[in-house]
Amino acid sequence: MYFRTAGVILRSFLTLTTSSDFTNSESVRDLFTALLSCCVVDENDNLPDSVDVRIYGARSFTEMRNVDLITGEHCDDFEKSMLSRIYHDIPCKELADKIGEDNLYCFNYSPFSDIYSDAQALHETIKEIIAKRKDCEKVILVPMSMGASVVNAYIDKYYSDEKGALDGDYISKIVSMVGAWNGSDGLSDLITFNISDDFTDRLTALLDDKYSKHLSKFREKQIEKVFGSLIDGVVHSVILRNTSFMALVSKERYEEVIEKLFKNTNNKKLLSVKEKSAQYHNAQCNLIKRLETLRDKCSVGIYFICGYNKKFGEDSRDFDFLSLFDSARKTNSDSVIQISSTAPGAKYALNGELFEKGGKYVSPDGNVDVSESPFRDTIWLFDGQYHEIGDNNTAIRLAGDIVLGNVENINDKYPQFNKSRNVRGVDGLLETARDICDNVKLPALKRLAVENAISKVEEMLDNVFNDPQYDNEVVMNLRNEISTVLK
Repeated sequence: MYFRTAGVILRSFLTLTTSSDFTNSESVRDLFTALLSCCVVDENDNLPDSVDVRIYGARSFTEMRNVDLITGEHCDDFEKSMLSRIYHDIPCKELADKIGEDNLYCFNYSPFSDIYSDAQALHETIKEIIAKRKDCEKVILVPMSMGASVVNAYIDKYYSDEKGALDGDYISKIVSMVGAWNGSDGLSDLITFNISDDFTDRLTALLDDKYSKHLSKFREKQIEKVFGSLIDGVVHSVILRNTSFMALVSKERYEEVIEKLFKNTNNKKLLSVKEKSAQYHNAQCNLIKRLETLRDKCSVGIYFICGYNKKFGEDSRDFDFLSLFDSARKTNSDSVIQISSTAPGAKYALNGELFEKGGKYVSPDGNVDVSESPFRDTIWLFDGQYHEIGDNNTAIRLAGDIVLGNVENINDKYPQFNKSRNVRGVDGLLETARDICDNVKLPALKRLAVENAISKVEEMLDNVFNDPQYDNEVVMNLRNEISTVLK
């Protein structure tokens, strides 16, 4: 979510290229600061009164089915409900069908917040759920993306190094989906304005012809200065005021970022953020050891599902601006988070020097090695998978099977190294095709062609060995069969 906020940089930059104040850096920063005013927290980490964040609380999916998302009151219109919004944002309907909506809960929080306050809220929510249920003593956490930083803060806040356990022992499994356990080097680059050597060329490549023409009127240093002012607006209005964002600085870049942001400051709010950032940095440094102890001493299952082999911003709908920064040249990621963060302990090849192929824990192309990770038997990696992993039904089913106890490690059903898959919209195509077969009078051969196309897509969805080229072909075939009927 923070990257989508920061992504406004590029869109604003495009507009400003046609403005008479384009070269006035202070005007640019002031404008962007004003645009982000609704995201600025006060001294007590509270957003403006005009901003209302709807918190789901310790309510099951069943309980949220009839709660209005906006008002929080009872409603009978499912499309306006909290649960409808959850299903829109999180691809968990299949899991809900398997284990029941009574057994699923969604912890949400404002991204403009204090990371340790979020951790405390998570702890209180877990306790409330367990107290309500009476039939369970533990929960399974499934953090996604930025949610992993909240879980890391939760572990840090409630973990006892002396006991090697979490307060209450409430967790049975942690199933991480593209989790930012060690932040993102993309955010560190943004904060430090660590742009690529060919920044202007890359920026031009992202723009359409209209904006490229305007951009060509300005010198390279002018362009970099104005873009830097926009980023400065984001950093000082949002990132510097929220430990939730500072928690997304990778531990390797921490000292560099702290030196840049907090040098010579006496601001009380900033000093508080700095102190909590230091605490979270320590949590990042201790994460692997603590997770190992929780697994080995407390029988907490630890699992990671990740994407890899994309550069920052590559093939991205929302995060393409990350390609402008230096790390895009040398980081193996899911286009947003480096693989060493989503899969703690994993290593990726640098400068074209591949790992030895053929090893049990080395990717087929030699780009990634998880052999030295303590979690190497419970890490699954999807080659070429974009960060929005919800479009990959195999990854979602894998998470569901781990939750249900059907999968314990990489020897169970799902290959450790897999390919990406994008099945967005396929359910709608299948529904349309089935409706055609049920309600449209078709020639026998045409009906057979549609039915065969349906069958192939269904078989593809059930196959846990992804093949992007074949997967796309069978989906396109179904689309074409539907098209010929509806002409």
